[in-house]
Amino acid sequence: REGFRRSAVATQNLVVPSTNAFFVTPAGVTPPLCPANVAGVPAGTRCETVQYSFSGVYGPSSTTDIFSEVWQVTGGFDVSLSEKWNANAYLTYGRNQDHALSVGNAVDTANLAAALRSSDPATAFNPFGTAGGNSAATIAGIFNNLTDTDGKTRFLDAGVKLDGSLFAMPGGDVKLAVGGEYQDFWLRTGQIRGRAGAQTGTDTILSRTVKSAYAELLIPLFGEDNATAGFHRLSLNIAGRIDDYSDIGSTTNPKFGIAWQPVEDLKIHASYGESFRGPLLTNIFSAGGSNLFIQNYFDPTANNGAGATVQGVAVSGGNLNLKPETAKTWSLGLEYSPQSLPGAQFSLNYFDIKYENQIVSYLSNLNVLRLESLFSPVILRGAAAQAKIAQLVAETNVNGTLSRVINGGSLAQALAANVFVEGRTGNQGTTIARGIDFGVSVPFDLEKVGNFRVSLRGTRFFTYKIAFTAGGAITEQLNNIDYILKFRGRASLQYNRGPFDMNLYLNYSNGYNNTFSTLAPKIGANTTFDLTASYDFGEQLGFAKRFQLGLNVVNLFDKDPPFADIAPTNNGGGGFD
Repeated sequence: REGFRRSAVATQNLVVPSTNAFFVTPAGVTPPLCPANVAGVPAGTRCETVQYSFSGVYGPSSTTDIFSEVWQVTGGFDVSLSEKWNANAYLTYGRNQDHALSVGNAVDTANLAAALRSSDPATAFNPFGTAGGNSAATIAGIFNNLTDTDGKTRFLDAGVKLDGSLFAMPGGDVKLAVGGEYQDFWLRTGQIRGRAGAQTGTDTILSRTVKSAYAELLIPLFGEDNATAGFHRLSLNIAGRIDDYSDIGSTTNPKFGIAWQPVEDLKIHASYGESFRGPLLTNIFSAGGSNLFIQNYFDPTANNGAGATVQGVAVSGGNLNLKPETAKTWSLGLEYSPQSLPGAQFSLNYFDIKYENQIVSYLSNLNVLRLESLFSPVILRGAAAQAKIAQLVAETNVNGTLSRVINGGSLAQALAANVFVEGRTGNQGTTIARGIDFGVSVPFDLEKVGNFRVSLRGTRFFTYKIAFTAGGAITEQLNNIDYILKFRGRASLQYNRGPFDMNLYLNYSNGYNNTFSTLAPKIGANTTFDLTASYDFGEQLGFAKRFQLGLNVVNLFDKDPPFADIAPTNNGGGGFD
């Protein structure tokens, strides 16, 4: 795959000292003294701040050529060892390479600062829109950054499994499945970036092997041959899995299940299990390194408590100290299929899930200041924020070249920010979720009209509690914006007669809380309809063995979503969620 991308035009607040050859002061205004972080100007120099778009002098802030090549081969076999035992094995091997070269990419803050303070019209940058200035060489010096990102991966996956019947019991055969798996991951990723001819960057090789073994035992205590009152069928399921990661350790996860049919019409099942997910290699290491992003956050404490948008700095990147995510899950459910109404089914399932050490990043979350008490471990303010930002800039300042890229603004803006957000990947989250899934499906046949089926399926959550940061308070977020709704459901009416099929769906999501707004703290419920219809002509048309015509309409009545008081952000918004 090959691609080409043009990014958005760079926009920036420029602090322009009066030493600039094209400096303009509005009539009747005395410019303020330059901030202390404007380097290279004499004490007492005055500055103007200009909100500037580079569209007229450069266009897109970068152009990127993209290349990706992927291939994979898989093979395997199944062997019947006997009437009751089977074996299978497989091997998968794949490689891929990704490459992206961005030209422009970011404003060269050092060259821009020099051009802003230059008193020579040939080298000064003119941000005032007046005649003169902005030579091709000056512009090229400001947008002379290159970013070259390359990644190569290699993957090997092999596995074997043996399954069959151990011995017979009155309730049926006791069955066993055992197997093993071996995975090998290799990743080389890196990025060089910076001023053309003086680029710095990263080149990292990561690898991981995972050795796994598992076993599952099915024990039928009651079955067709020994069914009795209250025990039409009863079976136990016991399983376990061991995974050994070369870089993050090993884990053992059990699972237990029971399936009981007191009568033929009714099935009751319960299960408990533990699970484990190791961090991805790309969670551990970021190809682009650790960079700074100047972003706009809404701060409800600003403007004497009236709230205002403020500039803050977030840092991106991976985390070499990530731990695995874990979860514990149990469920209890039933299915009722009455013989008196063939084809009908009623189901109800209760679930309880707890995730711990969830791997998250708050780099793109622009609402952290709205819920500062919950996100406080990843937020710094004031002098502490400025000291942290200065530290991050200084620790990668090599030979006078800023190798930590600053996105969305200048070095001066970054150093002046009073808010810092830790946006690097971390084991931050805990989630506790409980609720029920339910389903009803009932067919009925009207001989002269056709066959109908009415169905309803949905999920009702009782709780959805979250701790956003490690060691942070666990708070209820059920039915709040950005989290799980209390109820979602989908009803359908299916109709069939001969070659004609039609399904009408009703989708419902309940109203919920907009915790980002005091003016409109509620978001209304949403109900939409979908429609599918098809007609099977079979061989009627003569030119095909089978011809079918179908129609699918999503949001049949073109209903708008309910209004949500959300400002436009990186994640959408602007009147709807």
